Amino acid sequence: MAIIQKVGDRAKKVGEKARAVGEKAGEKAKAVGETAKAVGEKARVVGEKAKVVGEKAGEAARDVGGLAKGIAKRSSELVEVTKLKFDISKLEKEMENNFTAMGQLLYRQSAGEEGMAPEIERLLTATTGIEEHIADLQKEVDRLQPKAPVCPDCQEEAPVGASYCPRCGQRLA
Repeated sequence: MAIIQKVGDRAKKVGEKARAVGEKAGEKAKAVGETAKAVGEKARVVGEKAKVVGEKAGEAARDVGGLAKGIAKRSSELVEVTKLKFDISKLEKEMENNFTAMGQLLYRQSAGEEGMAPEIERLLTATTGIEEHIADLQKEVDRLQPKAPVCPDCQEEAPVGASYCPRCGQRLA
């Protein structure tokens, strides 16, 4: 029986040690669980901040995209205006040539040369058509590049699209 007693005592000691190790393991597991919970909470907070940053970055990207679109449209309009002004310049040169030719024809007619009237009439008609075409092109230039409004009271030039004068506050037409 002494052996059974010794085995029992030994089993009791092993059981106590196992219980102590189990308690320590439980405490460590509890601490690891709490640490994991804290890390999870921090990860959630970081995730929310990342979401906010992502949303702001998306808004900024949309703003930049809108600006780029506006710049592209504006540069396209600038190219169109340049082309229109070049066309106007060519037409003005053509009008100048017509005036010179008409002057020569009128001089020859006044010197007694006959048959100048039909050519003078053709040049007058052509020049009138050129003037009308230039006016149409100028309207298109004005549409693409509106002129800044001028205040009727103080004559200050206001920004395009302004409703009131920045100097005196007068309502602009």
